[in-house]
Amino acid sequence: MRIKISRKILLLSGFIIVALYFSLNRINDISKSEFSYGTIIGVKEWRNKIFPEDSEEASIVQFFYENQEIIFDAKRNIKYENGKEVKVIFRKKTPNNAKIFSFTGYWLEPIIICLVPIILYSALILSLIGKFDFIIFSFKEFKFYKKSDKKHALPSKLK
Repeated sequence: MRIKISRKILLLSGFIIVALYFSLNRINDISKSEFSYGTIIGVKEWRNKIFPEDSEEASIVQFFYENQEIIFDAKRNIKYENGKEVKVIFRKKTPNNAKIFSFTGYWLEPIIICLVPIILYSALILSLIGKFDFIIFSFKEFKFYKKSDKKHALPSKLK
């Protein structure tokens, strides 16, 4: 039995693997977490005296869990109005490590982190395997076949 794999298949499979990892990781995190609603009570600022344009700020969120007040800083440079109610996700054991459950507060950072291996994998595949090249897997041997003729036809023994 022989399996031919082109670079399109390799790229697609790499994307699917990273997307599957991301999805399972987020689903696992959500399933082990609790949800609550919190209120934006202020803003914490970090001022850069040398480069003022590099200053950052984060909203301060307050919520209650098991009759205990929890206050945490949201992700930096995401603007929320004071008094706004937001959905909060946290683990029971560590409610102080809560996050705002929104696209920018919960999903964006892991998506960006998952883009790094996709970009590196794509660069590797695109640089090593030509447009008309493919890899042949067989139970007897492994071959990398590079098409060199103008018609891009397989040799008769590989068809």
